[in-house]
Amino acid sequence: MTQRDPGPPRRPHPDAAGRHRVSRARTVRRGRVAALAASLLVTLVVVVLSAVRPSPEERVATEDTASTWGLEAALPTVTPSATPSPSPRSSQGARRTAEVEPTTFPQTGAGTFRTAAVVDVAGSGGGRDRTYTVEVEKGLLQDRATFARDVARVLGHERGWRTDGWSFTQVARDPDVRVMLASPDTVDRLCAPLLTRGEVSCRSGDRVVLNVKRWVRGVTYYGDDLTGYRTYLVNHEVGHALGKYHVGCPAPGAKAPVMLQQSKGLQGCVKNPWP
Repeated sequence: MTQRDPGPPRRPHPDAAGRHRVSRARTVRRGRVAALAASLLVTLVVVVLSAVRPSPEERVATEDTASTWGLEAALPTVTPSATPSPSPRSSQGARRTAEVEPTTFPQTGAGTFRTAAVVDVAGSGGGRDRTYTVEVEKGLLQDRATFARDVARVLGHERGWRTDGWSFTQVARDPDVRVMLASPDTVDRLCAPLLTRGEVSCRSGDRVVLNVKRWVRGVTYYGDDLTGYRTYLVNHEVGHALGKYHVGCPAPGAKAPVMLQQSKGLQGCVKNPWP
């Protein structure tokens, strides 16, 4: 059988080849555009994040500022000021802040005491004078000078034991009476064998031992009158050092005698911090 000559190979139609070339060119261009768009998108995201996210230095400054404001918020006498240099008013504010009393205390202090500097108060001296030191246990946050002024205010007051013919002079050493502010556990130790149970204060020998827990928190029977309760506490325990004993309420509605154990109750009397 004779085979037919297939003849020369067919060539693609010129129009078809052109269409293939155009198609490939379009595909390449689309790929390049997509890659460029993706690159631009990544660059834009980086720029936006850089603008929004603070630098490490800025983050530190922000954290420090927030921490400082949190501290000042707990101290109502402090007002943040935009003035960089201190003014007389801001200096007074700083002093007031330093005088804000702490509201926390350790259950156990160091067991040793620091003596406060002598405070000059009117009303001391004369009469049946008693000398005293003011001491604060190491580990307590209370300021010795402030505590000494509080004690002197009470002992030098005209409504205090001066009405009974006593007067008081603060000294630096060798006192008749040691007025001591102590942690609850130290109070228990110094007051033994009296049972203070970490809650109340006592007089033991020449020591008037005031419990910092009561000094800071007061008692229910004085409500929010912390100054009044502190006045009672000093007068009551110093009264023991003067030879005074506990008494009861004389009549319902009467002023409570200062030697009534007002930390434990008023027995129908009205609170009264003065002798």
